[in-house]
Formats: sequence, structure tokens, C-alpha cells
Amino acid sequence: MVSSRDSIFKAIEAEAKPKRIFVIKNGEGKFILVRDPDMTQVERKLRSTRMPMLLQENHLTTKRQLEEDDLVELVPNILYEVEFPSELGVPGEVGSVIKLTMERLQELGLLKEYLEVRAELLHKDKLPLLAKISQEEDSSYKKLVGTNGKSINERLMKLVSKATRMVIPNIRGGGREERWHAVASMTPYWDDNHETSSIQLNYTPQATSVNDALKKFAVGHTDSGDDPTGYSGLCGMSHFDESHFAGRFNLTPLGMTTTVGKCELLLFPAKLWLHCSSGSGTYDVSPNDPRRLQPSPLDHLTKLPADTPFMRLNAVVFPNKRCLNPTWRQIHGELWTEKGRSIYPSTAAHQEWMMRIWIANEAEITHWLEKLAAEEEYPDAGKDTVAFRISLFRDHEACGPALLTKATEFMTKAFRSQLEQWKAGNNLRAKASDEQAEKDARDAGLDCEDAEVKAQRIKKEKAANSKARMAYSAQSHIFPPVERALANDYRRLFAWLDENTGKLRYPSEECTTKTLEWCDKPNDDFKNLLKKAEYLDCGSRVSNAGGAGGAGSLIIPKVTWFNPDFHKEFDPLTDTIPGNPSWQPGALGGEEADHKDSKETRKWSHDQAVWEQDGNGVFRDVEYTGVDDYWSAAGVDEESNQIVQSGEGSMISQAQHFAEYEPWLQEDYD
Repeated sequence: MVSSRDSIFKAIEAEAKPKRIFVIKNGEGKFILVRDPDMTQVERKLRSTRMPMLLQENHLTTKRQLEEDDLVELVPNILYEVEFPSELGVPGEVGSVIKLTMERLQELGLLKEYLEVRAELLHKDKLPLLAKISQEEDSSYKKLVGTNGKSINERLMKLVSKATRMVIPNIRGGGREERWHAVASMTPYWDDNHETSSIQLNYTPQATSVNDALKKFAVGHTDSGDDPTGYSGLCGMSHFDESHFAGRFNLTPLGMTTTVGKCELLLFPAKLWLHCSSGSGTYDVSPNDPRRLQPSPLDHLTKLPADTPFMRLNAVVFPNKRCLNPTWRQIHGELWTEKGRSIYPSTAAHQEWMMRIWIANEAEITHWLEKLAAEEEYPDAGKDTVAFRISLFRDHEACGPALLTKATEFMTKAFRSQLEQWKAGNNLRAKASDEQAEKDARDAGLDCEDAEVKAQRIKKEKAANSKARMAYSAQSHIFPPVERALANDYRRLFAWLDENTGKLRYPSEECTTKTLEWCDKPNDDFKNLLKKAEYLDCGSRVSNAGGAGGAGSLIIPKVTWFNPDFHKEFDPLTDTIPGNPSWQPGALGGEEADHKDSKETRKWSHDQAVWEQDGNGVFRDVEYTGVDDYWSAAGVDEESNQIVQSGEGSMISQAQHFAEYEPWLQEDYD
């Protein structure tokens, strides 16, 4: 029996030309994205995984080629904004896309900081440091410190947050600000950051294939760990020699492609738009071909020392959903200490964040503190919750962080005990999963657990862990509500000693009042914003697990490349190149053109000898008389953290925000 999903997939494959999920229309100073209202979510998902072979080319594409596959080259510095149906016409921007060039970043006053961060990240002495950090496994807050004393994390996050506020309209609307207070969003490094929380570095040497290095992240995927209403900032920081094409970045549901060149910034919702990289590698067109990326007029500002290694380096600043909407029991206890203070711009900001966490999770925190206090025979604990809370606020001025630490430690101990009981009930004998220790043992010829046995054991352990987690989550809903204290009670609890004056200081009254107000009432605006995001959802990767399409269903690939027979020839007399708007077709002109056979002139393709290969496997230029004067030679020097080296990925442990016992869901790996 053929499943509905399989039927849809076969029908899509049979189409002569792909059908667009979103139509792109011209607006007043922007482009409008209009979703096909009749297309189902399953169909949108399947279409999003189909990519034309054209996107694998190692050079810019022509307008004719793009139109053949119904693709759009993103126009830089112009906002692509979604048009929603009238019932979703509520405040709040979601789903927009914009790429900022160096010139636009300079206009916004952000280019100088961008260039400085890039120069420091790409310094030849910095790469060993990044590699070293990537191998460390402790959970302290790693900071890539620059020469000016500020961490690179801080500077990148501030830059992207500023850019987002400047170019995405109403970015604080749609209940976002209320949500930020009510759930105690963790957005570090500067006071006015409500947008970003985390940084990822994607690094590969120039000679390494992006597909090989990034593994599954190079194919179409969504960032399921991102907040659905937020924006990721992809910062292009690569340094290539002039023979290397930076490649493409593709937003497949939009049928949109672009290059993210040196010192450009792409803002887009990575949770909503399935995306991938393609085409990075050695140019397959001659050095003076207009299908090479042209340098920016500000390219002279990007010069680096001559000994800088050639590399692909993208920094992604993104809104981690577990930071934007944190759960107290998942937060690592070190965030209540000086290590947590280090990621905030001031002690005041850190104290106010902890106070917001307390207010947002007060019933649960009070539950664990009272259980702990009862064990320690604290007066009224376990007998009279109201009296216990009164004494808690009265007797613990400036003790908020210490109380959070006690509650976290006690809750963690209780959870681990519960987990061990579940494992015992499932007859599991958990072993430490120390990969390095296992490798050392194998190297020493010692007996090790059989790989298949280990895989089955880990599977059972994860199942037990998940069961315990669900049981605890169910339990978390039974915490009795607490009556709110006065605003000044919370301010006193999270007071701190000023280092300069020696006097107590308190969180702001405005922050406390807003948090109490917005914690205790529904945020309808934000619920509507989530509905807008849901309307745009095209799914993540296609899942074949468990017979997703039904018994005997097709195994649908995560990416389907189609149309291998796309038009490859380049006609310099008629073809325009959206990625190189300075190129004007028909540049040959004059008497010289009169003596050329027009058919011969059109033979710019991979199949003709624009480049010829000598016997040593080295490409040499084929002379093409009369073209050089019409364009400049492209002398381009040009996704927790991740560095990928020699095809292997490893994590930079920047900030392990969440407790070690909290397992990730499967979707977090997608």
C-alpha cells in the first residue's frame, strides 16, 4: 500500500518544474514572501528537501539558470518580509530574511567591530587556542579573549543583537519583551540584549570539503534547538585565496540562494527555514570570468597578515530556545556563582536575572527549599509553607544566589536518586561512558565492552533516563502555587554588596515590577507570534524512522538533488549574473565582436575549454580576447560552539548552561 507521503513525494518528483512554496513579490522598499495557502505542511516539508544541482556549481549563477529552476538570488540590504493572512495579522516580526553587506554594516556603525573580531579570530595564533578549547570538557565559561580585553563571544553577540534591532522591524513586539521578563530569558553580555544567547563557530581549512567536514549539518536542516521566534546571525569571516569560491547558502523553502562573502551578515530564522551550504571549492571558471565573486569597494579594509592561513570560518550567533525560555531545574548550578556573573555585563544584570528566575519558578524552588529545610529541622519547614516563606524572605537578605545553589543541589541529588531507582527497576547496570578511557583501554589491549552490547546498553539507559525525566516533569506540575510576596521582598533577597561603596544595592524596582506583573498573566501576544511561526513551518528533515510513511514506505533521502541537465553554457552577450550586478552583458562590442562568430562567443560552459587542463593536472587560462577591460579581476582574499577540523567535529565548551543529567531530545540532534 502506497502511503500518502510517498504519493506526494512521487508527484513532486514528476513535476517538470518545481512549485514554489513561497511566492516573492515586490513591496515598497522590501520583498514580500507569500506562502501558498493550499500547500500542506507535509508537502512543504518534502519540497524543502529538494535542491537543484545548479547549487553545487563552484561559481556564480546566471539569471537564466536561476529562472530555469525557479530560484531567486537574494538581493542584499533589502528585507524579505512575510505576508500573513488576516487572522494572523498580529504584532511581531517573524520569518524575515536580510543580508547586510560591508557597505551597509558601515552605515550602521558596525563594520569596525566586525573587522576587528574577524582579524583576531583568523590570527594564526588563535586556531591552536580554539582547537585546545574544543577538547576541554569542564563546564566553566570559556571566553575567547581579544586584545582589547573583551571576549570575542561578547563582541559578536552584541554586534548581531544590535544589527537585528536595527534592521528587523518590531523585533521586541509580539509579546517578546513580556516573555523575556516572565520566563527570565538568559541573554548575556550586555544590558540591552534580548535577542541572542549562544555562539557557534564553523571552521574548516580551505582545502577541506564543507560537506565532508560538517557532515549532516552541511545538508538541508533546521536548527531545532533555536527559538522559533528568533533570528540567527551568520557572520562570514572566511579567508580564501583568489582561486577559491566561498560557496552558497541556501534557504530551500524560499527557493532562495546567496553567497555569504567576506564580512557579510545574514539574518534569518534558522528554526523555520531549512538551510544548507553548497558549492564551496576551487573555482571552475577562469580568473577573469564574471561568474567569480567581485570584491567589495571596502575590501581594502579586510586585509590580513600574509601568514594568515586560508580557511572557511563562519560565526553563527543564535537564540538558543533553552536560554530564551529556560527551566530552572535544567540550569547548571554554577550560573548562580561568579562563573555565571562573568557572562553578564554587570553584577546588577546578573542579580536581576537570578531574581527573575526565582520569581518565574518560585513554586518549584520553594518546594525544594522547604524539603531541604525540613530535613535540617528549620522552623515551620514542612508544616506551614506560608510561615516558612515569610521567614525565608525575612532572614535571608542578599542570600538569593546561595538559596538557589542549595535548592539546585538538593533537587539534583533527589533526581539522581530517582533515576537510579528507575535503572534498578529496569535491571540496568550503567557504566561510565568515557570515550577516551575506552580508547586508551583498547590501545592497551585490555578487554572492552563489545560495540553492539554497548549500543544496546546505552539505548536502554537512555530509555530509562527519558522515563525518569517524564516522571519528574509530571511531578513538576503538582507543585502548589505560592502567594506572591511584595516586590521589595524579592529585591532584598537578591541584594548584593557594592564593591566600591561597601553598601547593599538592590535590583531595579522596574525590573521587579514588570517580572511580577508579566509572570502571573497570560501572554496572548506571544502565543499569537508562535502561531505565526507555526504557519511558516516547513518541517525539519524528512524522517524515515519507524516507517514514517507507513508500512512499506519509501526511504526518502534527506536531500534530493534534481535537474542535473541544467543549462551550463554562459553567454556573455546576453546573460546577467545576479550575484555580480556590475557585470553588463554584451561587453564584447565594437569591431572586435564583428569578427567573432556569435556561436563561438557563446561557448562559455564546463563542456567547452574556458579552462584547459595540461598533462600535469593543472588548469591554465585560455585567452579570451577583449573581455578583460569590462570587469575587474576578482582578487578575493577573502553553526554551544563547533570547530570542524579534517572532517571531524568537536564542541567548544563555551557555556554549559544546563545540568549534566538533563538529556537532550532526539530533535536536538536533528
